[in-house]
Parts: sequence; structure tokens; C-alpha cells
Amino acid sequence: MRVRTGSVLFCVALGACASQPPAPDVPGADSVAVVDHIQGTPVMLKRITVAACAPTIGSPMPTQAEALPLLKEKAAALGATAILRAKYKPAGLFDGCGLVPALRATGIAFRVAP
Repeated sequence: MRVRTGSVLFCVALGACASQPPAPDVPGADSVAVVDHIQGTPVMLKRITVAACAPTIGSPMPTQAEALPLLKEKAAALGATAILRAKYKPAGLFDGCGLVPALRATGIAFRVAP
């Protein structure tokens, strides 16, 4: 009985730790473009990575459409206007989501010189 109760409490604690905080509203995130090649002279280049976490352990893995806004918000927070070569792959246990299914999105954020 103690083992079962302990296991349940452990799983609930892990689920609480894995819940993703709401993303901050970053101005300009809607105007960040996703491109496959750079046109012009890039001013800033930085690799960015985000993880889109499912709400619960039994939920399906998040889609690319759910991960892309998080990637755009992170790029906009850096002052970037575009993301080069966005890639998506399933996230592991150590990507910040714990036991819930997650999708990791990566790309290179940059701003083109005027």
C-alpha cells in the first residue's frame, strides 16, 4: 500500500514539474518569417531551441503548428526578423518536459541589415 501511494505521489509530482508555463506575449513574433536561405546580409545569427510540451502524459505529441509560435516568440525576443531552417524532432526526457510527450524545434534566428 505504501509503495502504491508513493508511486502515485511521485507521478503527480513529476507531472506538476513537467507542466509548461504560459509563453510570454512577445511583440513582433507574428512578423518573424521562417526561411530556407538568407537573402541579404545577416546582422545577427544565433541558434535557438524550444520544446513544446503536451499538457499531460497521455496526450499526443505536440504538432509543428504548436511549436512554431514558441520558436517565433524566442526569435522575436532576440530582435530577429527571420528563422533559418526550422527543424522539428521528438524531445527526450531531458529537454525540459519530463515524462510528457514533447516536440523540440530548432532554428537559426537572424536579422537582415537594412
